[in-house]
Amino acid sequence: MRIVRYLALAFIGDSTDEGKDTAGEGEGKPAQLKFCQYCGSTIPFESHFCPQCGTNIELKPALQAPRKELSIQRFVEKFMNRRRSILVLLSLIILMVSTFIGSLSSVPPENAQKIINDTMQAFGHNPSWLDILFNNAFISLLLCIPLYGTYILALASHNTGIFIAALAQLSGDTSMELFLTLLGVPWTWFEFAAFSIASAQGMLFLYTLFRGKWRMELRNVVISLTICLGLLLIGAGLETFLLQRG
Repeated sequence: MRIVRYLALAFIGDSTDEGKDTAGEGEGKPAQLKFCQYCGSTIPFESHFCPQCGTNIELKPALQAPRKELSIQRFVEKFMNRRRSILVLLSLIILMVSTFIGSLSSVPPENAQKIINDTMQAFGHNPSWLDILFNNAFISLLLCIPLYGTYILALASHNTGIFIAALAQLSGDTSMELFLTLLGVPWTWFEFAAFSIASAQGMLFLYTLFRGKWRMELRNVVISLTICLGLLLIGAGLETFLLQRG
């Protein structure tokens, strides 16, 4: 009987140790969860891009406090993510193509002078840099409106092309020459960049509206408008300075 008791105790003890070992194996460090610092979405541990917003981020455990980096490079990488860069490029293509198509319009001589006079009356024959800045800043503000901004981008660009066609009708130059001249002046690209950034922001805001994350995008709207204002300020200053010297 004493031998049976020893065997029973040995069996119970082994089973208890195995249970402890099994329980010990189950107990471990909590799984390291990853998150996007831009939109807050959960991402795979081995991924370097957020599957929701496409941001290229440095992966860190969720339990670890993220390190604050104040460098300009980090800010640019976080703001100009892949999705925003694609939409800025798309907006620039829409702008340039719409302007070029408008410049190919056939404008009768009797309508060409009216188009030029109406445009000069709207913007002034000798606008100041403040007038130019205010007009372009207002356009940038409209471009940030979802859907409507994309329509304004195409419409305003097409009207600019029609003005080029009207000017070509009266000046004797071809529309292609005037279009290339427009691309050759430095302030054009500051305005094109500002309008493209504003239009892309409107598209992104529409995207976040559908996903219910529009509150997080409001900060980027302010940043985009600030960048646009800076670009337009430089462009207006260059335009006024060079036209006065010319």
